[in-house]
Amino acid sequence: MLRFRQLVIDIARRFLLRALALLSFAALLQCAPAPSPRAAAPPPPAGGRAVLVSFDGVAGERLEAMLDDPAKLPAGAFRRLAARGFHAVRSVPPTPSLTAVSHITHVTGGLPDVTGIVANTMLDPTKPFGTTISGFFAPIRAETLWQAARRQGRRVRLPASG
Repeated sequence: MLRFRQLVIDIARRFLLRALALLSFAALLQCAPAPSPRAAAPPPPAGGRAVLVSFDGVAGERLEAMLDDPAKLPAGAFRRLAARGFHAVRSVPPTPSLTAVSHITHVTGGLPDVTGIVANTMLDPTKPFGTTISGFFAPIRAETLWQAARRQGRRVRLPASG
């Protein structure tokens, strides 16, 4: 009986060591360098304009694939913007990857725990229980790009700002 028990323990150890080796190899693969981005365009002249365009549901690698295939993204304004400006190749959507959460993360650099925007529709903590607020109109708890630009004396125009 003791020999059988020792045999089971040896088999379990070998299995665990192999599983650990496999997991370590998988983790190492995740650390491989990302493909190099396209050559960066020269910076715009001082005082130039910046236009932020955000595509819902298009991560950087997907946009890169679309730009590489003229059939997926024909010639036009978006292709010219990408050629003359900058686009994020390695962007990673936040979790949860919902529209309001993603756009607010995009313009603040903060994840949902920092911005307070955790869903497209959320419970409003300032109102009676069960009252909801849109994640698009909820207060943002982190500084946005336009707030940072204004703080630095830049002129900012938002389409929804009237």
